[in-house]
Amino acid sequence: MDIILLSGCPNSGKTTTMNLVYNDLISKGATVVQSRVQLGGNATDFECIVKYKGKLVAMYSMGDYLIHCCFAAVRYASCDKLILAYNNKFKQDLAAVVARCKNHIVITKSTGNHASSNQKDATKVVSKI
Repeated sequence: MDIILLSGCPNSGKTTTMNLVYNDLISKGATVVQSRVQLGGNATDFECIVKYKGKLVAMYSMGDYLIHCCFAAVRYASCDKLILAYNNKFKQDLAAVVARCKNHIVITKSTGNHASSNQKDATKVVSKI
């Protein structure tokens, strides 16, 4: 499995970017394999699996707790790609752990103008699938 990690501080636009990625994939012909399910207390957090260009792509946006990130990596290990939101506030840097994987991409969300950076980052994610 290849991991695309959206890493950033709280409220940096990780989940918003992931929602943009989902919408973009669907508009480009992705088919839903596992429907979107809302996660946790944030109405915008979700998990799902889509098939895009012959690849199973899992998405998991509730990365505010490291245990949830680990859970998602195990749960979706059979998928070709996992797009995972990750809050970089943790002592154990998941980006460093993911860097040990053969195929990985870390997209670091920055503070600032989220409206413009979210769409740019979403386009970057889709291009890596």
